[in-house]
Amino acid sequence: MAGTIHDSTSTDEQSTRTDLVPIGAPYSLSPYNGMQWTGMALRPELLTASPDPLSLLRAFRRRWLLASGCGLLLGLVAMIAAWFLVPVNTEVAAFIEVQAAPAALMIAGRPDPFEVNSFKHTQIEYIKGPTVIRRALREPGITQLSIVKEQPDPVQWLQSELTLTYPNDSDMLRVMMSGDRPAELVKIINAVVGAYFDVHVYEARRNRKDARDKLQEASTERDKIISELRQKKSNLAKSLKIPEGAQNTQITMLVSEVATLRNQVITQSSMAAAAAIEQLDLETRLKIEQDPNKKEAYIQKHMSEDRRLQDMKDYLDSLELEATDEEKRSNHPNAGKRQREQMKGVEEAIAKRKAQIEEELNNTIIESKAADLQGMLDVAKEKRRVFEGQLVETKASLETQTKELKDIKATSVDIEDLAESLKAHEALKAKIFQDLETKKIEAETPERVRLVANAEMPEGSSSSRKYMMVGFSGVLGFGLAALAISFREFQTRRISSSVHITDGLGMRVVGSLPTVARTSRRTPGADVQGMLIESIDGVRTNLIHAQGGEPTQVVMITSALDREGKTTVASQLAASLARCGRRTLLVDGDLRRPAAHRLFELPLEPGLCEVLRGDLEVDDVIRPTRAAGLWMIPAGQYDLESIQALSKDTLGDLFETLRQRFEFIVVDSAPVLTIADSLMLGQHVDAVILSVIRDVSQAPKVYDACERLRAVGMRILGAVVNGERTAATYRAYAVRS
Repeated sequence: MAGTIHDSTSTDEQSTRTDLVPIGAPYSLSPYNGMQWTGMALRPELLTASPDPLSLLRAFRRRWLLASGCGLLLGLVAMIAAWFLVPVNTEVAAFIEVQAAPAALMIAGRPDPFEVNSFKHTQIEYIKGPTVIRRALREPGITQLSIVKEQPDPVQWLQSELTLTYPNDSDMLRVMMSGDRPAELVKIINAVVGAYFDVHVYEARRNRKDARDKLQEASTERDKIISELRQKKSNLAKSLKIPEGAQNTQITMLVSEVATLRNQVITQSSMAAAAAIEQLDLETRLKIEQDPNKKEAYIQKHMSEDRRLQDMKDYLDSLELEATDEEKRSNHPNAGKRQREQMKGVEEAIAKRKAQIEEELNNTIIESKAADLQGMLDVAKEKRRVFEGQLVETKASLETQTKELKDIKATSVDIEDLAESLKAHEALKAKIFQDLETKKIEAETPERVRLVANAEMPEGSSSSRKYMMVGFSGVLGFGLAALAISFREFQTRRISSSVHITDGLGMRVVGSLPTVARTSRRTPGADVQGMLIESIDGVRTNLIHAQGGEPTQVVMITSALDREGKTTVASQLAASLARCGRRTLLVDGDLRRPAAHRLFELPLEPGLCEVLRGDLEVDDVIRPTRAAGLWMIPAGQYDLESIQALSKDTLGDLFETLRQRFEFIVVDSAPVLTIADSLMLGQHVDAVILSVIRDVSQAPKVYDACERLRAVGMRILGAVVNGERTAATYRAYAVRS
């Protein structure tokens, strides 16, 4: 962000940067006593909350120039497209009344909704069907219209241009077309409506009359067939000399008896099969029980399930482990002797328990189980014999009853066929009679379709609609572009104030720094140096009086990502500690992209990398700065060996030496989420301060950085917010003072 003080850059960028101010003009932050950062088991709501109007407005403020430019561009494109794509059309319509239902189709005084809906949609399909369209195009003068001549396929064009709807779900069908030649559209719509009435409405009336006449003829013919069938049935019953009532009763009884016997055969067959299977299963189980190997396996199974025996074995294993551990830890000759003696007693108890289990099983369970199986086998054999005998008797009865039933049916099959045929014809006669009555009622009912109004020339113009659409398209395009960019910016969830850190992330804010370049540009004549001093002194005070009673002699300044002001905060905090009379050392721990040495106009090397490699002693790299009481260790020239040395004991010994020589040590480290250097350096510091930049730092990244620091046991003192708007309040208070 323009005007914001960033920390580390590439070598080429470092040579041209102008926002790194020498320590002669210290910076500061006003302190803020927020709650102590303790971390959260779940991700804070700030990182998962859905966008709200205020959040989108803040996102738009950060990207207002891009959003406005894209919105204007998209709005202009939308207006141009709407201007050429939205035609000035005039709507022309005719109206046809489609009644809900005739009296013949009323159910309990109300129309059938399914029939009504189907009838309405059918009229639409009739009007747009090829039969009506072709007949309308054949009307005199229609094919000579210019709008029809322009179409390569007039039928398909007219089908696609016709709009048929029922406004407000009423019974009024609107047949509409729109275009820039309303006079010709009036002729086309009236021709279509006329063709529809000729082809379907009037034709349907003739079809209903023809259907009524055909049903009358079918009813007369059906009466004649029914009379003939009744006479044939009566003659056949007399020729057989069998009373019809007694015959049907006897057949019914025999059918019932045969069905019962068949069910008994099925049931008894199943029971006999089940008894045979049970007998075979018991014979197999008895054979297995009498097997000596099965007996031994049964005893072993019960021993493995005995809880008391397993507990003694577990206790024996634990004694064995104790004895082994005792012998490994001690060279004494009696090591593990006590456990070995206890093991002998446990082994004897295990042997006794096994013998007891084997004796109990031999005397009781195993012998009695074989006797039980033999008894069950005898019962199963008897059941099988009984079931098979019953099955033979039932099959014999079934065969006798079946033969008798076939003999009786053979004499009455023709009568039954005639009865079924007569029944079918009588049912058909009833259906024909019902349809005939319905057709008679329909013939007396008025038509359900009635022409209400032909199409006429409309009054007025619809050109204003085009201007409205063009304007609406421009506004919509601008709004969509601005909303899309604002939503995309919201997804980054940048920190816009200290409240986002304290309330959103639950993290303490130990200070806030104004942006130097931005404050100077927006507030000419503002005491920028005074604001920086006051702000950084507030951070220093929070550091010196850190809560919890834990020492904060060595503090590390880091950030989630690069270019978030950590080098500025570290340098100015070290200078502030020196100003208050504390012997302070600034260590540039950002070995890969160092920048602190340029703030103090010191050479990059030798420095910390040379000490980590063992090339120099620490005294050789400590350099005094222009600020009284402040010394610095530059980063030095890093390589792979110096980076690997961060995880060795050399770094811990180095910090122990520096603790004895300085009251405070400020470490400027690398970003947490970029590389692991800060996590290794942090193992030797007392507390960590995170640097964030308003409208630049992203809350999810800051949260993830805190989680990584906490995962390795670091104490997070809080955060310093760069870029806070403090110029106005500071100047107002300074003037009053």
